Amino acid sequence: MVKLNGMIILAVAVFAFSGQCFAENITREGAEELIAQCQRERYEHIEADKEKVIVECVEKQRNSKEYCDRYYKDYGLINASGTVRGMYWGLPICEKSFKVEKYFRMNPSKNVYTGK
Repeated sequence: MVKLNGMIILAVAVFAFSGQCFAENITREGAEELIAQCQRERYEHIEADKEKVIVECVEKQRNSKEYCDRYYKDYGLINASGTVRGMYWGLPICEKSFKVEKYFRMNPSKNVYTGK
């Protein structure tokens, strides 16, 4: 039992003090892929929401499917005022891509982002 507790404590200590072991190196090309992945994940979430809104438009508001498809074609991609902000930018992959993109903008001579 003492041996097991000691191993658990050792494992926790190694994990707690080894943050650099989990650092991730991201190149500029990798940053572009992060942005693309963010857009894909956003689109998946938006499409799921869009389908629900279109069904509601047809069933509750009694509009045609074609009308609702046209009306909600940009749903989630832009906000109500027409700006590009849109929905689901708060996804973890999007926040990570923003962090990496900001790093490269602030450090134009760097080719690798090292972060957690």
